[in-house]
This record gives sequence, structure tokens and C-alpha cells, in this order.
Amino acid sequence: QWWAERFDFDEFKRGLVARYRVFNENPNGVQGLVFNMRKPPFDDIKIRKAVTYLWDRNKFNEKLFFNSYMPEYSYFPGTVYENPNNPKIGFSLDSARMLLEEAGWKDRNSDGYLVKNGKVFELDLPFDGGPGQERYLTIFQEDLKKAGIKLNLKQIDGTTRFKLGNERNFTILVTAWTGLRIPNPESSLKSNTADAPNTTNWPGIKDARIDELCDLYNKTYDKKERIKIVREIDGIASNYFGYGFGWYGPYQRIGFHNKFSYPEWILPRTNDYLFTCILWYYDPEKAAEYDAVKSDPNKKMEVKEVDQKYWLKVKEQEEA
Repeated sequence: QWWAERFDFDEFKRGLVARYRVFNENPNGVQGLVFNMRKPPFDDIKIRKAVTYLWDRNKFNEKLFFNSYMPEYSYFPGTVYENPNNPKIGFSLDSARMLLEEAGWKDRNSDGYLVKNGKVFELDLPFDGGPGQERYLTIFQEDLKKAGIKLNLKQIDGTTRFKLGNERNFTILVTAWTGLRIPNPESSLKSNTADAPNTTNWPGIKDARIDELCDLYNKTYDKKERIKIVREIDGIASNYFGYGFGWYGPYQRIGFHNKFSYPEWILPRTNDYLFTCILWYYDPEKAAEYDAVKSDPNKKMEVKEVDQKYWLKVKEQEEA
């Protein structure tokens, strides 16, 4: 919202303050809904898929996020390690209803909620993101109700949410992990991390082939082979639907006083905005121009395009 609506002040209009979206390959982590596969109802893949179908990321993006993000479909989104054949699930109320019926949730009570064996289909979702997160979770709550699922939202603090996940004491949570430049799939996807507390395998994925691939990955040094291995791991894990994947921005957003100089690529290929303090430098000529424009309201500074795609062009050349 700040990016879309708050860059309308005089210093920005005159180029004293600039902003870039630097499209690069800084790795993004998994973000979105995490389902506890160890216990009902998410021990049933039909239920996990059904709820994923009701997670309307495109609606959130359009109504709340100024169309700023891309949907995730991977444990390694936007990187060479993402398996391009992963399921591409979008919102579908009909698909969700069909899967719920197949899982035995066919009848509804007078309030419109699904009932099986006298029990209402009800989920508790603790969250810690405040009003910003509550906006899209309320939309999710409404869409779940259309399918007959009752969702109870409960705001908690971040420490409590993390404790619930680490102790596997949850049914469904919203979470977000940072990405790694060199993936380490065994730390979050190997079977021995599923039930051990304090690991990042919150969904509880256990798969013998993933275990084999993790062991192979650890003794493989050829990068192309390592990419193939992680892509296979990604494909297997994604088809468990342990996450209802969220969204990510394939860029670094930066706003700054326009008095510095920097390389053509602005930021490194696989790093974030923190590298400005390493790559950028003091430019006496530009600083003098900045001071001159700042002291004269009739002057402007030249500013480059907002979207900077140096690294995308490099990637295209490499793949050509």
C-alpha cells in the first residue's frame, strides 16, 4: 500500500527520492497456509486439496495487494530449483465441494455448515499478522463458509504461533519462511524431521523417495544434477499439499535519496536490498546535483524506470 499510494510527495516528483523494483533471483521461502497432516481433518489429502482450492490468492492480490505479487507453486519459488510441473491450483469452489463430498462431508446443518457423524466441519486458525493479515483471512473465512466450513480466527502473538508450529500443536496456521540460496531440503522435508519438534517440517511430510534424494543431494557436487534432485523433491513434496502456497514478489523494492551511484545491476543477482551498503557509493557529482535540486523547487533530477530487469535479461540470454 505504501509503495502504491504514498509516493506522491514533492521530493519524489522532482526526483530527489527515487524507487526501484529490482527483479532478481533472491530466493523466496515458502509462505501461506500450513496443514497439520498428522491429525484430522488434514490427514486426508482430499481435505488439504479442498481447502487449497478455497485459498483465493488472486482475489487477495487484486483487492488488497495492488496486483504486486505472484502465486507460489513450490517450496523453492522463483528459483532454478522450482519444479515446473508442480500442481497449479487456483480458486475453485466447485472443485472444493466435490473433494469434500468425496471425503464424506455431504450434509449441512441449518447454518449451512458441513456435518459428518454429528460433528460440524470447524477449524481454528490462530494468526499473528494483525489487521493486514486479518483482511485476507476474513475473505478466506467467507469462501470457506460458502463450501460449508466454519473458520474461527484467533489473533495471537508471533512467539505463540511459532511455538504451536514447532510443537505440532495446531490444525492449520499461516506461516512464512525465508529462502536459502543453496537449498537444504532435508532440514524441512526429510522424514526424520516430521515428528521431531523444533524443525521446519510443520506439515509432517514423510516420503521414502524424498529421503533417498536428500541423501543423494548431500553427496552430489555437480550443480545441474543438484538442481534435478531438488526439483524432484519439490515435485513430490508439493503433491502432498502440506501447504496451501501463498505468494511472493520476484523483486526487491527500494526507495532512496537519489544522491548515490551504483553498478548497472543495482543489486546482486541473489541478494536483497541490504547489499546497497556494499555496492553503492558516494558520487560527488550526483550529490552536488541532489543539493542543487533540493535548494531550487523548480529543478528536477533524472530518474530511471521503476522496474529494473538487468538480471532477467541475463537469465534470458543464458537460457537462449
